[in-house]
Amino acid sequence: MTSAKTPTLHLPLIQASWVLLGHLPVLLAWLLVAAPLEGVPLFACASAQTVATIVAGFCFTMMGFIVASLSILTLFAESEAVKQYRHSKYVCTLVVHVGITLFELGAVFLWALASVVRSPSSREIAWMVLAAAGCLGMTLFCCLPLLLLQLRAARAAR
Repeated sequence: MTSAKTPTLHLPLIQASWVLLGHLPVLLAWLLVAAPLEGVPLFACASAQTVATIVAGFCFTMMGFIVASLSILTLFAESEAVKQYRHSKYVCTLVVHVGITLFELGAVFLWALASVVRSPSSREIAWMVLAAAGCLGMTLFCCLPLLLLQLRAARAAR
């Protein structure tokens, strides 16, 4: 089924590069959080609880999006594209990445939810936004293979 076998030694390298690439949006968010806009901090217009609520809502929604993507993938479980992917070694990488992403989203969600009930400092809010940016990148890198696999399976079903 698969023409070339991937050595097991390369799988941790692939997983580490996925995690690193998934956190690239943190760099952009760092530039936005660290740079004041005309002498006004970035989140001066919103209360800390409002930003924490937005981050919590974002993380909860992204967890639902990943779970929905996985459940839609089960509709194509018998397609040839999904069967080939299931027998490749890359499925392990994807499952680990999905697990890391869901854990990260859950941790940032709980952190943001706990911050809603108290008054977090502006530094904590900045770190929370950076963590949410990492969650965004991880979610994109997590869902891209799922969505492409669904597209291949849907095209093959026609």
